[in-house]
Amino acid sequence: RRTDSLSGGERQRVAIARALACRPGLLLLDEPVRALDGRRKAATLDALRSLVGRMGMTAIFVSHSVEEIVRMADEVIIMTEGHTAPCRSVEASMDAMEAVSGTRFGPGAVLRARLASHDETYRLARLEAGDITLALPGFEDVEAGNDIQLRIRARDVSIALHAPSGSSIRNCLPAKIISIDAPPDSAYADIGLLCGRTPLKSRITRAAADELGLAPGMDVLALVKSA
Repeated sequence: RRTDSLSGGERQRVAIARALACRPGLLLLDEPVRALDGRRKAATLDALRSLVGRMGMTAIFVSHSVEEIVRMADEVIIMTEGHTAPCRSVEASMDAMEAVSGTRFGPGAVLRARLASHDETYRLARLEAGDITLALPGFEDVEAGNDIQLRIRARDVSIALHAPSGSSIRNCLPAKIISIDAPPDSAYADIGLLCGRTPLKSRITRAAADELGLAPGMDVLALVKSA
């Protein structure tokens, strides 16, 4: 078809293919999948990351979406009000992204994980990320053995002092509290955790943190609900 008959999403994919065909040494991608729907966006980003790696290109990927950043980036440069912060890993950039973006991103942890196996009966994937293993839905299109970047939002991690009984949560991980940030003008407390050497974050209410008597150095259980 002629290009003037293409939809916005089709035009974006044609533009990406045309840019890749030139095999540039440096590729600038400014929100390249903005016009695509969720499933097509994810598939295009995965193909794009794979092709850029296989063709030996360096790509600058501009985005306001933390999901896209986690899916695509190895390193992040944060720009705000015309100023840039030093280039850092995705994992190390999460707090700074939250600081410059308010509640758009929300705190969390980014982990590099390996998809170890699929449970076909319950449609769950077993993911190995550092010192922890997680059972999570939603990875049917990822083959076992592949590496992924996994974002676990702080609001999806609860804290318990004892192993819960009769709970629906599948992931109950021994953890140690390394930090607590509980501003008095906020309803929430952000809890920094280490599961072995693997970092996680939990966002709970300040009331719950006080009721549980949480303090740095305590051993607790991190209950991971989603990712």
